[in-house]
Amino acid sequence: MQVHIPSDIKQVYQTRQAENQARLDRYRQDFLARDPELRALERSYREAGASYLLKSLQGGAELEAARAKLAQLQTQLGQAYQAKEARLLAPEDLYTCPLCQDTGLYQGQLCSCALEIRNQLERQKGISFPPPPEASLAHFDLDLFSPQLDPQIYKGQASPRQVAENLYQRSLEILANFPHSDRNFYFFGKPGTGKTYLAAALANGLRAQGYSVAFIRSMAFVDLTAQVRVLDRSFSADRTEKQVAHERLQFLRQAQVLVLDDLGSEAGNDASYNDLIALLDGRVQNPEQMTLLTGNLPPLDFSRRYDERLGSRLLGAFLAFPLEGPDLRMELARRTQKGTPRRDQNGLPRQDQNELQRRAQMEASRQDQNGLPRRTQKGAKSGL
Repeated sequence: MQVHIPSDIKQVYQTRQAENQARLDRYRQDFLARDPELRALERSYREAGASYLLKSLQGGAELEAARAKLAQLQTQLGQAYQAKEARLLAPEDLYTCPLCQDTGLYQGQLCSCALEIRNQLERQKGISFPPPPEASLAHFDLDLFSPQLDPQIYKGQASPRQVAENLYQRSLEILANFPHSDRNFYFFGKPGTGKTYLAAALANGLRAQGYSVAFIRSMAFVDLTAQVRVLDRSFSADRTEKQVAHERLQFLRQAQVLVLDDLGSEAGNDASYNDLIALLDGRVQNPEQMTLLTGNLPPLDFSRRYDERLGSRLLGAFLAFPLEGPDLRMELARRTQKGTPRRDQNGLPRQDQNELQRRAQMEASRQDQNGLPRRTQKGAKSGL
């Protein structure tokens, strides 16, 4: 799994590292002012350096001895600094983030401070398009999908659960190999079959690895492009509003991962369709970008809904995956009403946390202060 730190976040860390070095230099100056041993070593080191420089100009047999003395003093000085810094400088004193030590990486993963920096930068620019936060592959519940074969679903050749499991495994492979993986997908099917959740979960997984991600409904994209055109044609447009609108559109074009949700539901015109085609063309040609589309229309119907250009792009550049089966929202609502336990990623039933706490309290009440089972009153009388 590759972890990517965007350039704007790297700049923040570079600034922090420069501040850390300046802070460290101030500490060292303070050490020199207060520590006679360090002052003496610093003085001896400078004298040895001057002596080595002089002997290197004069030449002679004493040059090697001068070099060895300089190296020895350099080692002693470094060890003295290291010992004192280890005592006086805790990570929380030197680094803004003690976990990653202002590198952005912690235990091979993107540090939480990098995610905070990204969110702050997006809010400052006003261009944030985050996916629904609740969508996660870790919570992708395969138990919601029917395991039954149905002649009306996938022509009876696969169950909804088999297809969902295949897409789930493929998503995990993408997370492990992006950007060296398949990049463009179209999930289509009736409402409630899990298209948007799967796309958003995959996008959130890549976002957690540090990739720039944008999630937008196709209707909102059409509205944004229309707003940009209106602002460009207006002589009295607010300069800030115009700049932000262009930056938002540019972010959709440049984001490493884009989810365009519910394609085909927008009410657009020729200009909107041209904007959509230009967006997809630009992203398909970039090998470092991924585009996820969701919609209700089969790819062959796009030529009738839009025109031949968009239909050919979907058929030629995107891997299309149908999602069929019952409405998952209805299934989830039915299980909630009946109290059917959902299952975790290991296939085990998820139990309500309140119920687990209640059972723990009941078990604790049955034990004495030593953790042994309490005797009932009847048992006490009978000597049991």
